Order: sequence, then C-alpha cells, then structure tokens
Amino acid sequence: MPKETIRIVTNETPKNSSGRKDPIGLAGAGYWDEETEPVEISTTQDGLTFHEISAEKLEQELARLMKAMDISLTRAAAQANMQSVELAEVDISLAISANGSLSIVGLGAEISGTTSISLKLKPKIPF
Repeated sequence: MPKETIRIVTNETPKNSSGRKDPIGLAGAGYWDEETEPVEISTTQDGLTFHEISAEKLEQELARLMKAMDISLTRAAAQANMQSVELAEVDISLAISANGSLSIVGLGAEISGTTSISLKLKPKIPF
C-alpha cells in the first residue's frame, strides 16, 4: 500500500541542515526541531517547489500542536477564573514548512515577532 502524502507548495528551495536553525530566517519552519525529516521534492515549476509530506508526519505535528494548545488554554482559563464569560472559540493561523513542521504564524522580522490569536468569549448566563 503506497504511503499517503500531502503536497506542500513553497516558493524557495529547502536548505539541507541538521540541528537548530536560524529562528529569524526560518520563522514558522519548525526551527526548534532537533530532528528534521528529509524533504522529498517532486517538482519545481514557475518558481514554486512542490514537496510531498507524509500524512503521518502532518498528523503527528497537528496532534503535538493541539495538545500544547489544549494544555495552555486549560491553564489560562483556570488562572483567569472568569466569572461572567467563558471562552467560546479560539482562532489561530498555522504555517506548515517544507518538512511538514507546524508553527503558529508570526509576523515581523524580530525574534519576538507578533501573531494574532482570536479569542471569542460568550456570556456564561444568557441575558
């Protein structure tokens, strides 16, 4: 049975490296990963590079990110001790790198970059 893959399109060619990478140059590219899977490049066309990422790798990355968000949101809600409102929805933007790593998208060239996470609150008791 062939391995399930997902095609990722990037506009630059991958750089082969190992270990930690420059966080400014590779923001959103899984730069804190100690282990980096090799990227399989299928084609390059019109300045775009197409990468085949295993569905299993993406699944693992999604699970890792969702677990971290769950822990963070649970702890934040407990610390906030909100009396009249509750968190109804969280909206975040994700980036996927050519090697299949997921990161929350940040903007800006500084190491401290910024991003937006939308939190929608709703009243605990209807008015």
